[in-house]
Amino acid sequence: MPEREDLIVALAQLDPVAFEDVVNSAYRRRQDSEGSTPEAVPGPEATTQQFAHWIAKRHLSSDAAIEKVVYLPTGSPVDEIRLLEVNRLLNPPEPDAVEPLDFSPDSDPPFRVYVADITADQWERIKQSPESLLPKGWDVRGSQIIGR
Repeated sequence: MPEREDLIVALAQLDPVAFEDVVNSAYRRRQDSEGSTPEAVPGPEATTQQFAHWIAKRHLSSDAAIEKVVYLPTGSPVDEIRLLEVNRLLNPPEPDAVEPLDFSPDSDPPFRVYVADITADQWERIKQSPESLLPKGWDVRGSQIIGR
């Protein structure tokens, strides 16, 4: 087993894409050895909250860079899920904006899923002044934090 410092030196020399791939691969291998099994896709009777928690856990399990997922149910349409993913490997965007992307599952999803990656600093600023960074209509009141 390599020494800790040797691992740090080797990881620091990787380009960002390779670094993220190595970290994610190690995280998945660790999860596999711990015997964790992915949750089944929620059935058609699932509530928006149940589906949001399932998709958040799925994203957390597949990307080690995501520290937590914030589910924003307040103000969203009944068929829409809005998630913020606090990503420790995300470079601050220019301009400083939160851009949601459609991450709806491919197979006839019961809900549209919109995800915006944010930095930890952006999350702190959103908590203080949501209107400064959040897309129009997104609201942090009633938010639910989903962690590992």
